[in-house]
Amino acid sequence: MNLFAQRWGNGIVSDAETGDPLPGATLMVEGTTRGIVTDVDDRVTIELKENEKVLIVSFIGYDKLHVEVGTQTSLKIALKSETTMLQDVIVTAIGI
Repeated sequence: MNLFAQRWGNGIVSDAETGDPLPGATLMVEGTTRGIVTDVDDRVTIELKENEKVLIVSFIGYDKLHVEVGTQTSLKIALKSETTMLQDVIVTAIGI
């Protein structure tokens, strides 16, 4: 097994409910500090080493997703909206 073999992958990241593109979504290679951000057309191309099998995909307001890449060279990733309920809201008049 050659640990230095490389492959290219590309993909699209979108909203799971609406299918709308998510330009600016981040894809990180698990276990590394390497990553990339989707472009304005919601597309991304990333270089992966043979032993790199998982991408961590994130976008503000959406749940983080771990994607098993395997031998795929093209991915269509759909992120779900993050649902966080607020317990309390405190309004202050400081600075008025």
